[in-house]
Amino acid sequence: MMDQAQIKLTVLYSFIFLIFFWSLSFGVYAWMNTFFGDQAVSRFEIRPKSLFFETSDSSKEPFSDVVMDELRTVLLMADTTLLFFIPVISWILTGKTLQPVKTAHNKEQQFFADASHDLKTPLTILKGEIELGLKKRQTVNQYINLLKSSKEEIDRLVDLTESLMFFSKDQSEGQNILFSEVDLTDLVIERIGSFKPLAKTKKIKLSFHPALISVVVFGNASLLRRMLTNLLDNAFKYTSPNGQITVKLSADSNLSKIMILDTGIGISKQDQERIFDRFFVADSSRSKSGHGLGLSIVKKIVDIHHGKITVESETGRGSAFTITIPKFMPNTEKNLS
Repeated sequence: MMDQAQIKLTVLYSFIFLIFFWSLSFGVYAWMNTFFGDQAVSRFEIRPKSLFFETSDSSKEPFSDVVMDELRTVLLMADTTLLFFIPVISWILTGKTLQPVKTAHNKEQQFFADASHDLKTPLTILKGEIELGLKKRQTVNQYINLLKSSKEEIDRLVDLTESLMFFSKDQSEGQNILFSEVDLTDLVIERIGSFKPLAKTKKIKLSFHPALISVVVFGNASLLRRMLTNLLDNAFKYTSPNGQITVKLSADSNLSKIMILDTGIGISKQDQERIFDRFFVADSSRSKSGHGLGLSIVKKIVDIHHGKITVESETGRGSAFTITIPKFMPNTEKNLS
């Protein structure tokens, strides 16, 4: 489809350029022809007798004809050359013009393919379990287990749907998002509190090191809450029992910093560059849970707040995510420090 669009644009560009240059050539030729014609009239008005009695000056008329013949030859050669070069130049220009469109189109196609795959997997499992339950009579415990398993797949579908809806919204550069003063200390404490039952169940030590001063930023509380939730959820997924997850909060006059450290399985060097890509799962050991959108959502939320996120990790030795967010948004005079 994109190749057809490039061909059509090349033909259109070529037609426009050729019409322009050919019209320019015709205009130059017509102007020169008019110029020599005016010169001839001027000579006739100044020395009319020379046309009848003086033959020595008659060579000026053939000179204009020679010039016009040479000009016509040059313009024809130039126009003929353009006939071959313009399509090539147009093809190159259309290629450069369509390159961002091609990139966006390829990403969109890949996004839909990945989304379809992640939707199909839980639906297939859910369908199989229901068919198994309908195929033969089950015990009460078997039905309970079947319903629990079905609920897990439904939860995955709900989570994936919410993530896809997040990306479908136009939230680039903070458009259509309400910002206000957000106390990061309170927000982190709230999120840690919601994960304490999971930490107790998985026997993971969850600790928080607050900043020495109150950390208030100008942002969106709902998005920042989701950012922290995704990061903590990611840490719990890949940290084994008896492991440790630590959240640190610090700030200076302009920036706030959140660090989430875990003693989990870690991320290899080659995968660290892609962990924020949509649907990317680092390796087979991490693919057993999640659909590869959590960290990409975190990255987008950080970008919306004009912040920066980095990761330091080593396979088998845990990971450390660091988020830096300015206390005030660009183009605002209010400093919240």
